[in-house]
Amino acid sequence: YVVGIEKIWWSVTSTTTNVELLSNPMYLGTMGQRTMFHMEVQNGVDISRYSGHPESEVVLVPGTRLKVKGVLNMGHGAHIVQMEEQPGVVIISPPSSRPTPGPAAPELPPVELPSIPAPPRGFDAPTLLREAEQGSPT
Repeated sequence: YVVGIEKIWWSVTSTTTNVELLSNPMYLGTMGQRTMFHMEVQNGVDISRYSGHPESEVVLVPGTRLKVKGVLNMGHGAHIVQMEEQPGVVIISPPSSRPTPGPAAPELPPVELPSIPAPPRGFDAPTLLREAEQGSPT
């Protein structure tokens, strides 16, 4: 990464606002080659209340324009890249472009699916699940 260049972040990326989580090997860890991206964004989506992890989680939207503000080699394989979101919209596929056709897919024979009988009258899924968990016959 070079200071001053602009990058387009194409993937949906889960990020955290809690730097302490980064010591966990699942995220950044403390050994080996690793890079931490410090991003200042305006259009990230805060999903903290929906997250399965006890953290402040923000999702970075695909096509986010980021400018490299600084790069730091901390030694021992650790690097920090400081980035700032740039205004503007990234068009993923211009409306005037046409996709390049690929090879034609082989024609597959139709598949007949078995019919599924309707549930019996008075069908009560919660009761059936509760009985199944308790080992009671229905």
